[in-house]
Amino acid sequence: MDTSMTYPNSVTIEEDSDTGSSSDSIKKTGHTNQQSQCPDTSAIGKKKLPPKATINVPGKKRRLSSEVWDYFNIIPKKDPNEELKCKCKKCGSEYSAESKSGIGNLHRHIKRCLKMTTNDIGQYLITSDKGALATRNAQFSQDKFRELLVHAIIRHELPFSFVEYEGIKKVLTYLEPQIKHITGNTAKSDINKLHAREVNRLGSELHGCPNRICLTSDAWTSIVTDGYLSLTAHFIDSNWLLQKKNSEFFLMPPPHNGAALAENIYSLASSWGFPSH
Repeated sequence: MDTSMTYPNSVTIEEDSDTGSSSDSIKKTGHTNQQSQCPDTSAIGKKKLPPKATINVPGKKRRLSSEVWDYFNIIPKKDPNEELKCKCKKCGSEYSAESKSGIGNLHRHIKRCLKMTTNDIGQYLITSDKGALATRNAQFSQDKFRELLVHAIIRHELPFSFVEYEGIKKVLTYLEPQIKHITGNTAKSDINKLHAREVNRLGSELHGCPNRICLTSDAWTSIVTDGYLSLTAHFIDSNWLLQKKNSEFFLMPPPHNGAALAENIYSLASSWGFPSH
């Protein structure tokens, strides 16, 4: 004889009296539970995480599935009989990593570890501005600032008065309150000094070249009919790398015939000592 158990607004489960086990058939006896018939979609859209590490335990492997292990490293055992430990990646504190110890202490350490949310301020200075404390980098160099500024003027073909723009000065002051602004004439002087240093450096490099130097020239006329001439040196350095250096660029007044070009090129090459090569 079959017996059945009926629940209101639920399902009827038929039980076989001979075997004592529930059959596979389920009958409706009321409202249908739609949730039980829908596939599980809780995993849809979740980001697939990389596999966690495992701990080799005699006879089995223990998989570290908790997110807490993203903040700790397992310390390899030197002796099979010693306790398994882990170390915080930030502060280096050590804790037991045995399964019997659980991970509650690791969770508590993550919440109170100071190095999880703070940075080392050893390279910063604390300043007071209108009663509020602030930090600023102590490695600011006025000389380095001026060097970078003149490089920017040259690279972007900016006017010397760029350093005197009120908006630019406000931006620089905001970034570094202790900055000392320069004038357009100072920027011009810095560029002339930079040019002199580069000329000396290039002259030393060319005179130390162990191979021959090939010179090429290029002449053109500007939109206002001014003539210009450039001189480029090509050579192979001591590391067997091909180098190309623009050694001269200057205004060339007329005439622009062959004899005038040859005279100007020879004069420029002589000033660099190229005839000796």
